[in-house]
Amino acid sequence: MDPVKEILSTFKTIKKSDQQLTNGNIESMLYASKRIAQDKRFIEKLIFLYTQIKINKPNISMLSDREIEIVRLVGKGLESKVIAKALNLRISTIETHRRNIRKKLNLKGNGKLLQFAIVYNLMNP
Repeated sequence: MDPVKEILSTFKTIKKSDQQLTNGNIESMLYASKRIAQDKRFIEKLIFLYTQIKINKPNISMLSDREIEIVRLVGKGLESKVIAKALNLRISTIETHRRNIRKKLNLKGNGKLLQFAIVYNLMNP
């Protein structure tokens, strides 16, 4: 099985069972995945990335309530157009919020916001 699919499947299993996704759970899953993965270098990169994010944890308190709401929706895997519809806002407004959030949290690249939401367990209210 693809390591990414395996990790995401484990996340979904934890979420369905209403368990709390903790930093320890994430680290354990990454190290366990490394033992069974065919592409160990890929998992090593994920572990490195995760530890760097954990060490350099941004201060989420600088985000507005609306921005936190958007981060949570991004963490659920929703695209900007779906978020815009759900919040009755324009797509451009959501994109502006996403850009501002990344700037406040010093996240480079679009995928980093989703990664941030997952790493810091911001998918749930």
